[in-house]
Amino acid sequence: MTTATPFPVIPPPQLQVFRNLSGFDAFVCDKMAPGRALTDVVTLKGSFELRPDVVEETTPNEIQLADRVHDAERAELSSLAAAGEVMLEKPTTDLYLTGHARTHDGRPRDRWVAGVAARSSRGPVVSHALVATGPRTWTHRLGLGWKLGDPTPAAAVPLRYELAWGGAYPAGEDARWVTHEPNPSGRGFVSEAELARHDPLPAPQWELTDHPTGRPGHPRPLAGFGPIARPWSSRLRHAGTYDQAWLTEAHRARERGELVDYPGDFDPRFFLCGPEALQAEARWEGDERIVLEGLVEGHERLFTQLPGVRLLASVTRGARVWAEEPIPLDTVHIDLDAGLVHLIWRLALPHARGIRGVVVGREDAS
Repeated sequence: MTTATPFPVIPPPQLQVFRNLSGFDAFVCDKMAPGRALTDVVTLKGSFELRPDVVEETTPNEIQLADRVHDAERAELSSLAAAGEVMLEKPTTDLYLTGHARTHDGRPRDRWVAGVAARSSRGPVVSHALVATGPRTWTHRLGLGWKLGDPTPAAAVPLRYELAWGGAYPAGEDARWVTHEPNPSGRGFVSEAELARHDPLPAPQWELTDHPTGRPGHPRPLAGFGPIARPWSSRLRHAGTYDQAWLTEAHRARERGELVDYPGDFDPRFFLCGPEALQAEARWEGDERIVLEGLVEGHERLFTQLPGVRLLASVTRGARVWAEEPIPLDTVHIDLDAGLVHLIWRLALPHARGIRGVVVGREDAS
């Protein structure tokens, strides 16, 4: 007679009372941190119109509960259309952009530089620039090999990793896919069979300013402004080592009726989804100045500033005020097509703190 594996007993949330006086959308849930540390997490989202000078508050968009891909039929190879905004917590603030990059005057161009930079009162925060091009292809010439053609002029280029260097192709009868791990959705990473056919191949429309696109089959660093999917190598390398030692311990934990823990080398940078160049060394304060170049029609360079809103949590333990603490700003998402800037604040409360109630308030720059 075999003994059934006991199901882990998950304690109820410690947080019993939550009041949101911020005016922003909120979501409260339980998460588990490394060390099986169950944690109540409060996520808040504010939306602001992207304008010159200072962004202006508008009706908050709903919090995105999970990742959403561009191509649901090939989800494992697709880039993200929207990044999930509910997670444990981020170790710093990251920035990402979605939508289209547009020429400042609306006129089609072969190529142009698109970039974003942020600066605080303490100095530069992040900066990232890419080259956008119109559609182009590689063509094969006998005796000369593959040649990159001139772009067809374009006035807008989608901010999608499908248009950056990368890709995947099936190999073998078992339909196994060979992928470019930094970006399986892109173009340029092709099989020898595709190269042998000499048919024109779509070429990237995004490239780093110091890594121009070469020939197909010659990798280039990941180029983009958008959110990066969890299985892609730049994020997956922070997920930890799931080796035999971890599997053995996970099996023992289940036999003991315990939750399976993270690997010992798990790095919370896994939760950051923006490109590495847009992951700040320190958390943003919420009043940073931002410049968008080659991204917004009508503006060669659009200068704006975050609103300077600070969120504060009054947390209680029992019947008395235990502490008042700031809620960190950990995500800045600029949606160019909607003309919106979404800000995400997140408060992680380990159950061990015994926090029973949270009241969220705000302080505005004015």
